[in-house]
Amino acid sequence: MQETVKKDYVIRSDKLKAKAVRTYMRVGSLAKTAELLDVPFSTMQSWKYRTNWWGELTKRFQEEADRKLASRMDEVVAKAVEQIEERIENGDKILDSKTGDVINVPVKMRDLTAATKTLSERTDVLLGRAAKDSIAKEMVADKLAKLAKEFASFSKGKTFDGETGELIDEGQEDLSVILEADED
Repeated sequence: MQETVKKDYVIRSDKLKAKAVRTYMRVGSLAKTAELLDVPFSTMQSWKYRTNWWGELTKRFQEEADRKLASRMDEVVAKAVEQIEERIENGDKILDSKTGDVINVPVKMRDLTAATKTLSERTDVLLGRAAKDSIAKEMVADKLAKLAKEFASFSKGKTFDGETGELIDEGQEDLSVILEADED
């Protein structure tokens, strides 16, 4: 631990502070972090709750961890896709109980459909398509609701004649009805 004593204060190194943040992120306890690093608990509390750098370091370290995880997941997904491609091309390997040989049989349609659906959905999520689609649907629904309100307020006191496509003011009689009654 690097320390410099200055006017009754112990100035801790940036390296120790970074180590404190990383340790806290790993163990999730200030008391345990203080114990592991041999730093007074009150100092740990002060660093976490009274400084800006603690939050900034936490955010930076979390982003770094997220990038590493994303990279590892990319590798896993690539390997899984390779395995799926291999099975699509060559089929599933099964043991022929009669001959004792391992043979390839075509992949079942149910398995292909499930794999394709899952891969498509995950690809859409990764590329942000799912979010865009749901936002677009919400926007359309909002516009339709707004139009429905406007139409309702516009047509108050009026009814819609489905045959002629005209709005009829309910306060007035339908002229066609009057004319038909007059002809009788």
